[in-house]
Amino acid sequence: MPDALPLSSEHHSLLEAVVALPSGVELLREGHLESVSVLFGAHPAVVDEVRGWMGSKAQRKLLAEALLRARNRKPAALAPASVAPAPPVPATPEELLRAALEVPGGDEFLAEAPLETVAIVFGVHPDLAAKARDLVAPSAKRASA
Repeated sequence: MPDALPLSSEHHSLLEAVVALPSGVELLREGHLESVSVLFGAHPAVVDEVRGWMGSKAQRKLLAEALLRARNRKPAALAPASVAPAPPVPATPEELLRAALEVPGGDEFLAEAPLETVAIVFGVHPDLAAKARDLVAPSAKRASA
């Protein structure tokens, strides 16, 4: 068994993006493949390969070590001290819709991404994401007409 994982620059970039989010490892492990790929800016094959490493005890240990190294070397721009305070978590569908509209492409993301991914990104329950999606759906239908 090798004493290190075969990490390419794409793997390093993915791991650095994962450690930049408080629940990044959980999202990497549990999220919809294409959504995780888009969110972290990694090719789905790279995401899938890293997920595969989670299945082996020896590789999982090496992956944990690589994640720790990524956390220690993450750029200053990603350091918590330089990140603006998080906006309040939306409590209503209307607040979630407003939060989505503040992000470029957020309305499309809210309307089309898997509900679980929307919930993770905005820190809300999937039921709230579904209700907010219902608010954006009529405007999406009018735009396509």
